[in-house]
Amino acid sequence: MIDRGNPRVPTADVDSQFLDRWSPRAFETTPLTEIQLATLFEAARWAPSCYNEQPWLLLYAVTAEDRARFAEALVPANQVWATRAPLLLFVLCRRRFAHNQQENRHAPFDAGAAWMALALQARKLGLHAHAMAGFSRQKAYAILG
Repeated sequence: MIDRGNPRVPTADVDSQFLDRWSPRAFETTPLTEIQLATLFEAARWAPSCYNEQPWLLLYAVTAEDRARFAEALVPANQVWATRAPLLLFVLCRRRFAHNQQENRHAPFDAGAAWMALALQARKLGLHAHAMAGFSRQKAYAILG
């Protein structure tokens, strides 16, 4: 049995990339470079997925205007800090396989793998990523079309 004790202290020997990753609530608005953005999305692209469907869709905002528009879907507590991040993105997933239109019950799991790949790549670039559950799905769908 694993002693859960202090969640910041590893109970087994794991790669430092997992220990170094964290989700701050303070960001600098320094814009990301095109190379940084491409690297983040390329890391997500290489995440594993059922039938290699890559069912995720990453919609992102980097300009102040687009970030403000995306932030409208966030709960007020997240708007306070997230609007200062240089990148906001929504992770969506297609719930049907492209090759046969059958239900892909693994799509959310696969999208989560893509998110984690992006988050770990962010740390490799000296950046941080923070996933949020505090948003309105209805507002996000309206904003994103």
